[in-house]
Amino acid sequence: MQTYNILTNTIDTFPEGKADFLLAASVTKTCEIDNITQAGIPGMIPLTPTLDAEYISHEKVFSLGELAETPTGVPTPALITRAVHNLTPFSTIEILDLGLVSQPKNCINTILTSTPPRQ
Repeated sequence: MQTYNILTNTIDTFPEGKADFLLAASVTKTCEIDNITQAGIPGMIPLTPTLDAEYISHEKVFSLGELAETPTGVPTPALITRAVHNLTPFSTIEILDLGLVSQPKNCINTILTSTPPRQ
Protein backbone atom coordinates (compact mmCIF):
# COMPACT_ATOMS: atom_id res chain seq x y z
CA MET A 1 0.00 0.00 0.00
CA GLN A 2 1.32 3.39 -0.93
CA THR A 3 0.87 6.30 1.47
CA TYR A 4 1.47 10.02 1.13
CA ASN A 5 3.15 12.15 3.79
CA ILE A 6 1.24 15.44 3.98
CA LEU A 7 4.06 17.12 5.94
CA THR A 8 6.82 16.49 3.41
CA ASN A 9 4.68 16.16 0.26
CA THR A 10 6.36 12.86 -0.60
CA ILE A 11 5.34 9.25 -1.01
CA ASP A 12 5.89 7.38 2.23
CA THR A 13 5.48 3.93 3.79
CA PHE A 14 4.10 2.67 7.07
CA PRO A 15 6.65 1.96 9.80
CA GLU A 16 7.77 -1.65 10.14
CA GLY A 17 7.25 -3.71 13.29
CA LYS A 18 4.47 -4.07 15.81
CA ALA A 19 2.34 -1.29 17.21
CA ASP A 20 1.88 -0.35 20.84
CA PHE A 21 -1.69 0.11 22.08
CA LEU A 22 -2.49 2.76 24.68
CA LEU A 23 -6.06 3.05 25.97
CA ALA A 24 -6.74 6.41 27.60
CA ALA A 25 -9.63 5.61 29.95
CA SER A 26 -11.69 7.91 32.15
CA VAL A 27 -15.15 8.59 33.54
CA THR A 28 -16.95 11.89 34.07
CA LYS A 29 -20.25 12.80 35.70
CA THR A 30 -21.64 13.38 32.20
CA CYS A 31 -22.29 9.63 31.93
CA GLU A 32 -24.88 9.98 34.70
CA ILE A 33 -27.21 12.09 32.53
CA ASP A 34 -30.20 9.98 31.50
CA ASN A 35 -30.11 8.80 27.88
CA ILE A 36 -26.74 10.48 27.20
CA THR A 37 -25.26 7.25 25.85
CA GLN A 38 -26.22 3.89 24.46
CA ALA A 39 -22.93 2.40 25.69
CA GLY A 40 -22.66 0.06 28.63
CA ILE A 41 -25.06 -1.40 31.14
CA PRO A 42 -27.74 0.97 32.48
CA GLY A 43 -26.88 1.96 36.03
CA MET A 44 -23.28 0.78 35.54
CA ILE A 45 -22.08 3.16 32.82
CA PRO A 46 -19.03 4.32 34.88
CA LEU A 47 -17.78 0.71 34.84
CA THR A 48 -17.70 0.53 31.02
CA PRO A 49 -14.12 1.79 30.45
CA THR A 50 -12.84 -0.54 33.18
CA LEU A 51 -14.51 -3.54 31.54
CA ASP A 52 -13.21 -2.47 28.12
CA ALA A 53 -9.66 -2.22 29.50
CA GLU A 54 -9.90 -5.70 31.00
CA TYR A 55 -11.34 -7.19 27.82
CA ILE A 56 -8.77 -5.58 25.54
CA SER A 57 -5.97 -6.79 27.82
CA HIS A 58 -7.20 -10.32 28.58
CA GLU A 59 -10.15 -11.15 26.31
CA LYS A 60 -12.33 -11.50 29.42
CA VAL A 61 -13.63 -9.26 32.17
CA PHE A 62 -12.93 -9.57 35.89
CA SER A 63 -14.92 -6.69 37.40
CA LEU A 64 -18.27 -8.08 36.25
CA GLY A 65 -19.55 -11.49 35.27
CA GLU A 66 -20.02 -10.56 31.62
CA LEU A 67 -18.91 -8.20 28.91
CA ALA A 68 -20.92 -4.97 28.79
CA GLU A 69 -23.52 -4.51 26.10
CA THR A 70 -26.35 -2.11 25.47
CA PRO A 71 -29.94 -2.96 26.46
CA THR A 72 -30.55 -3.87 22.81
CA GLY A 73 -27.66 -6.34 22.83
CA VAL A 74 -24.98 -4.30 21.03
CA PRO A 75 -21.58 -5.35 22.44
CA THR A 76 -18.70 -3.04 23.26
CA PRO A 77 -16.42 -1.82 20.45
CA ALA A 78 -13.59 -3.28 22.58
CA LEU A 79 -14.40 -6.54 20.74
CA ILE A 80 -12.99 -5.02 17.55
CA THR A 81 -9.82 -3.82 19.27
CA ARG A 82 -9.26 -7.25 20.80
CA ALA A 83 -9.92 -8.95 17.44
CA VAL A 84 -7.24 -6.77 15.85
CA HIS A 85 -4.83 -7.76 18.64
CA ASN A 86 -5.68 -11.45 18.11
CA LEU A 87 -4.97 -11.18 14.37
CA THR A 88 -1.85 -9.00 14.61
CA PRO A 89 -0.70 -8.72 18.24
CA PHE A 90 0.30 -5.35 19.63
CA SER A 91 3.78 -5.29 21.14
CA THR A 92 2.27 -3.88 24.36
CA ILE A 93 -1.17 -3.00 25.69
CA GLU A 94 -1.18 -0.23 28.27
CA ILE A 95 -4.09 1.32 30.10
CA LEU A 96 -3.77 5.00 30.99
CA ASP A 97 -6.02 5.75 33.96
CA LEU A 98 -7.20 9.33 33.53
CA GLY A 99 -9.87 9.09 36.21
CA LEU A 100 -11.54 5.70 36.32
CA VAL A 101 -14.11 4.95 39.00
CA SER A 102 -12.82 1.38 39.29
CA GLN A 103 -9.30 0.15 38.50
CA PRO A 104 -9.11 -2.59 35.85
CA LYS A 105 -8.30 -5.93 37.48
CA ASN A 106 -5.34 -8.04 36.36
CA CYS A 107 -4.06 -5.33 34.01
CA ILE A 108 -0.39 -5.16 34.93
CA ASN A 109 0.32 -2.44 32.39
CA THR A 110 -2.05 0.12 33.91
CA ILE A 111 -0.46 3.54 34.11
CA LEU A 112 -1.97 5.32 37.08
CA THR A 113 -2.25 9.08 37.27
CA SER A 114 -2.86 11.28 40.25
CA THR A 115 -5.94 12.67 38.54
CA PRO A 116 -9.14 11.82 40.47
CA PRO A 117 -12.36 11.15 38.55
CA ARG A 118 -13.72 14.41 37.13
CA GLN A 119 -16.77 15.96 38.75
